[in-house]
Amino acid sequence: MFFAGAYSAILSSASSELSKYFQNRVEGSEDFVEHVNELANPHYAFEIIFPLVCIIDSVFAAQFLLCISFGSWLNTVMKWWLLEDRPYWWVQNTSFYRDMNRPQLHQYSQTCETGPGSPSGHSAMIAMQLVLYLMWISHFMNDSDPYIWGVGRDRAPVPKTVFRHVLSVIILAGISVITYFALKFSGLDPEWSIKLAYRWCEHPDNIRVSSLPLFALVQALASLLAWALAVTPEVAKYRHYTSQRSLLLAIISTYVIVAVTKDVVKIVDKENEVLFYALLFAVLCLRAVLLIRVVPFFATFFYRNVEEDKKKKKT
Repeated sequence: MFFAGAYSAILSSASSELSKYFQNRVEGSEDFVEHVNELANPHYAFEIIFPLVCIIDSVFAAQFLLCISFGSWLNTVMKWWLLEDRPYWWVQNTSFYRDMNRPQLHQYSQTCETGPGSPSGHSAMIAMQLVLYLMWISHFMNDSDPYIWGVGRDRAPVPKTVFRHVLSVIILAGISVITYFALKFSGLDPEWSIKLAYRWCEHPDNIRVSSLPLFALVQALASLLAWALAVTPEVAKYRHYTSQRSLLLAIISTYVIVAVTKDVVKIVDKENEVLFYALLFAVLCLRAVLLIRVVPFFATFFYRNVEEDKKKKKT
């Protein structure tokens, strides 16, 4: 136990020293680094990039949603498994240093993350996105479909496939619940990192609800359920090369869906935690379904009527 604690302290110390070194190296470029960090934020991927991809291509959107949702879920659960400290609170909370040797880490607007420190959600998210972007570039260059979702080339009936996908989401939710209560029964507080964040963050107003582990978990599971329900072979009808569509209508419908659901989340009572997360789950699941299925419907609506009229005239 002693060696495990010492090993953990050494790793945390190394992480803190690296953070200090990096902060010194980028001094004067903090705004740029914060912008880059924001782009790698998992919440940013759900809120900004995913809706934008839905405007262009439903297959890409389905792939993107699956990757970021599962990645975010796995990252959150692994944070609970590893229970790693974050440097900005560890250096203040540890007895590893004497006061005179304690590293002085600067805090920025995005420093006050409330989840455990490892694995890094930002690093995982940007890595997933880069892989997807490379796949999409390969698709453009080679005219091949990079299917990574079950329905695309699955010959099983759609209801059976959807059932399998929903069952998979239920299993992931079960793993999450087991992990949460296993920590509880072990005498560990799953929300211990939130308390440390509020204690050591210089500007607690910078703490975002979206950085809470439970928020990330609910967001990921809601998005996975939406993917399981909405992604069928129908999504392959709305691609980046689809000519008979209105991008303007796609943009407008996407904006309306995102804006309305954001407003709904804002007015939900956050004091009642159970109610908040239940409604958050429902809203985020519904939003993802609407973005994947309703946006293409509106974008191609008028062209669909034209095609039907042409078929009627021919007959």
